[in-house]
Amino acid sequence: MVAGRNPVIGSVIDKYEVLQKLGEGATATVYRGRHISIGKDVAIKVLHPHLCASSRYRERFHREARAVGRLSHENIVSILDYSGHNAEDCSIVTELIDGMTLLALIDTHGSIPSEILASIGIELAEALSFAHKAGIIHRDIKPENVMVRRDGVVKLMD
Repeated sequence: MVAGRNPVIGSVIDKYEVLQKLGEGATATVYRGRHISIGKDVAIKVLHPHLCASSRYRERFHREARAVGRLSHENIVSILDYSGHNAEDCSIVTELIDGMTLLALIDTHGSIPSEILASIGIELAEALSFAHKAGIIHRDIKPENVMVRRDGVVKLMD
């Protein structure tokens, strides 16, 4: 990949082939990727090029990778790889979640029964409690940062 540019489908970031764009936020774009050697599908979060050029955003991205990378909890997305603090391109590779964001779930199904919302809330509280005990505070809880897998397991992201 050329430094300072968004990857295109079929390009390679480190050892991951970029397969498709999954979503985009204010600071990064997330792609579905595949580890070239072992064939495992992953999610690749790529910091927007103009932010990757900023030492402030690079440092925030680095802190996110290090903090979340230390956590291992069923309800927190697992970080598998990180481009590194001094890499030309800023990317974090995570497990690929087979499901949808809480926002997409609400948009698709409308109102969600209170029992299901309570279950989601409990799993989020467990994830947040685990992170807080490790000294990590999630400062951006919103439906876009919560994934619900097809099997119902909730995953906190970002």
